[in-house]
Amino acid sequence: MKLDLCLQLQVFERDSMEVSSQLELLSEELQHMEMVTDGSKAEQLLQIHNESVMHVQNCTYEVLQRGQELAQVGKLKQAIHI
Repeated sequence: MKLDLCLQLQVFERDSMEVSSQLELLSEELQHMEMVTDGSKAEQLLQIHNESVMHVQNCTYEVLQRGQELAQVGKLKQAIHI
């Protein structure tokens, strides 16, 4: 059980780092984006951006949910050992 929890924490850490990297990449893309005057090109870029943001948001929520679940397991384990 303890080994399983350690493995789950490692997976959570990896997923957290991945989401953090995705957020940094998205931020860098926004900072280096050119101004577009063509309406259809702007709409296309906006659609791509919105899809990227939605993906990162979904990943973030999944990682947060998993972190909360692991925190609850940790609290339960502490309560059992006290």
